[in-house]
Amino acid sequence: MQGEHGTWLSSGLQLGIGYVVLAELLGIEEVSQPPHGSCLARPGRYCSYQNFNHDVCDAGYFCEGGNARPTPCPEGFFCAAGAHSPAKCPQGHYCEKQAKAPVRCPPGFHCPDPNGGQAKPTPCQEGFFCEGYTSKQQACPAGFYCEKQAKAPVRCPPGFHCPAQSSKPTPCPEGFFCAAGAHSPAKCPQGHYCEKQAKAPVRCPPGFHCPAQSSKPTPCQEGFFCEGYTSKQQACPAGFYCEKQAKAPVRCPPGFHCPAQSSKPTPCPEGFFCAAGAHSPAKCPQGHYCEKQAKAPVRCPPGFHCP
Repeated sequence: MQGEHGTWLSSGLQLGIGYVVLAELLGIEEVSQPPHGSCLARPGRYCSYQNFNHDVCDAGYFCEGGNARPTPCPEGFFCAAGAHSPAKCPQGHYCEKQAKAPVRCPPGFHCPDPNGGQAKPTPCQEGFFCEGYTSKQQACPAGFYCEKQAKAPVRCPPGFHCPAQSSKPTPCPEGFFCAAGAHSPAKCPQGHYCEKQAKAPVRCPPGFHCPAQSSKPTPCQEGFFCEGYTSKQQACPAGFYCEKQAKAPVRCPPGFHCPAQSSKPTPCPEGFFCAAGAHSPAKCPQGHYCEKQAKAPVRCPPGFHCP
């Protein structure tokens, strides 16, 4: 006989909620359970032999109908209450075994199955990020880095550079500098130096010179001077001397002479005199004499002659 939710087949009688009551009215002393296979439930329901009812299939299971028992929902599918077949998990979601509903892919993970049916979220790879509720991981942009399971890109810190798809910041090499968010190192400009992991160029100090891409200041050579913030050392002019790491030329003292690019004063030779700032010795004039390191000619005294 046909019932509301299915059919019990037993001696031509409908068996359901009123099975026991009907048996008593007919004078049947013992009531046995309907035999297995005698229940024909509609899809989405199943036969409960304990209460002689056709129950709705529980969430997390599907019921094909007939005399089949509830079947656990497989991985990659979900089964709402009353399901007669599993539903494929949609993109951007995952469905574990006996899933009652799809679960959104959490941040740091992606659910990439193009046809759905994802059983569990997949961690985002290094160099990529996953904001959540996504089927695809996104490449980390230049100027940022993305560690494993990154939820969002992280800006490259100062002193480091981050090409596209970086999983971690790369230290800035010597002779270059990297500001925050740098995707590649920038060459250290002239007149500056940049050590390893430099965040910004540093001005060349006085007494040193810094060509382009300098990793450290270069001391000024003897016979040259470096005023600072310069890429080239300058030759010491005549009449001055410049020791090593000279910040500025020093005027040649009296009694000495200083040709161009002098690193130290040269004593004036005998027969010559050297005033302050002399670039070469001057001959002692007639009627005078000049000893070694003479600052000026001295008149010939009485009783002597000075040719």
